[in-house]
Amino acid sequence: MVSRPVRRLFTTRLGLILVLVATLTLTSITTLHTPTRDKLVNSLSGWLVSEDLVDAPLPAAYNAYFPDGQLPVPLRRRSLAPLTERLSEFLHRPALSHEDTVAANQAACPLSTLASMTSAEQLVGPRAIWKNIDAAEIARRRAELVLFLAKHAGDGAKLLGTSINGPSKRGIVLTAGNGDTVLRVAMLLRHLRRIGSTLPVEVVHFADELTDSKYRAELESLGATLLMVHGVAKTPGMWKNYQIKAMAMIQTSFTEMIYLDSDNVPLRPMDHLFDAPVYAEGGRAAFWPDIKKDHSDNAIWRIVGETCTLKEWTFESGQIVFDKRGNGGANLAALWIAAGMLDNHEFWFGMCGGDKDTYRWAMRILDLPYAPAPRWVSALGIANELDKNKFCGHTMLQHDLVPPFPPLFVHANLLKHLQGGLSRGRVFTHVKRMAQDGYDDQSLNNVFFYVYNGPGRGMCTDILYQAGDEVGQSVLVVPVSEVPEIEGFEDAWWDAGGRVGGWS
Repeated sequence: MVSRPVRRLFTTRLGLILVLVATLTLTSITTLHTPTRDKLVNSLSGWLVSEDLVDAPLPAAYNAYFPDGQLPVPLRRRSLAPLTERLSEFLHRPALSHEDTVAANQAACPLSTLASMTSAEQLVGPRAIWKNIDAAEIARRRAELVLFLAKHAGDGAKLLGTSINGPSKRGIVLTAGNGDTVLRVAMLLRHLRRIGSTLPVEVVHFADELTDSKYRAELESLGATLLMVHGVAKTPGMWKNYQIKAMAMIQTSFTEMIYLDSDNVPLRPMDHLFDAPVYAEGGRAAFWPDIKKDHSDNAIWRIVGETCTLKEWTFESGQIVFDKRGNGGANLAALWIAAGMLDNHEFWFGMCGGDKDTYRWAMRILDLPYAPAPRWVSALGIANELDKNKFCGHTMLQHDLVPPFPPLFVHANLLKHLQGGLSRGRVFTHVKRMAQDGYDDQSLNNVFFYVYNGPGRGMCTDILYQAGDEVGQSVLVVPVSEVPEIEGFEDAWWDAGGRVGGWS
């Protein structure tokens, strides 16, 4: 994907000269030692930025937020030029009403297709709110994100990954704090040891969490380093405090990380993901697909300044591979924008379904490329004998970034809600997936991946294919004994301390 700033640069004579010089320079440094080469490439990535929009006055719609017609002073530093250009371009995107865009958005994303592909929760209340978001509110919400960045820049925060000193450092980032998440993280740490993972692990928590010395000692004995997050706090009465995740990724000591939810267990070591071609070629930011797509009425399309598309799935953020120095250092700025959305989650969650899509929209706000995992998600679960052996999925099975893209992540996001006292050998028994499950396979637009109340089990997922004309597409149910990567996993999961149920 060629970014908007670079496209604009191509249209100027000076830009063409700069591109030619950079091309020759980049060609000549390809034989250099890798760290030196990467440093030069990052420097050039920041240098090849047009300043046309940076110097141009901002649209009048932003006068109330930026009285001098320019971005806030803390963002005008030369060292932030690559970010400043992208933010200015973002603020120059059209701010349109629902009425102005409804025809184009529904043409690109037909309501008939979206009927089974949009989160039902978002269509109950948020849909009416989406339509009422007008041009003035779009300008306000965009300005709030820019002002959030300006505040932190003024406080001395590093917004670009290129400003992080020292060598690259890779590791795993987890978040935990209450009793349940601590137990799950302890189980995950034991499992990581068992599969031979050698990546260091940092566990990030809120200030009022992990105060029990017993819990701290247990996690530290399993090799974790504990970090208290700064600049973000819990919201009283909130079911899940997702807002810690972006700040955890910002504040971790790792420059390059694999973020995992506490209920997400890898089937094998993950070091190879950092060298996956799809990741290296996709801005060094890899995300995995969720089960839904965004509705054409969702105001997020207008706030970000794009037309609806069915080419992308929403994100499932139980696993993220991310380099703060990727995309010329702008990846770190995207994390800060996601943190800004999470700081005002009362508004943004109405369009993003939690933290998960704040990362996606932050990348799009800055017009940064990223890598979607090549295969769509599968469901892992049981045949429910209390419901005529109907499939009851409780786990999202996500796949590797490296061919042939086998299963890699067992994200048991509903297992903590499962009822019925399942014992060893009865928890991970079947996989349900699509026969053709490539990320961009358009036949997946006819799939209904849904949550239902399973008799005696509680929350379950299932997959229904609403057959189209696609040849070879079908739903497959496969016992885990026929999936080599999963066979034997359940015993290892129990041995490490896995458990069913227990939400707190």
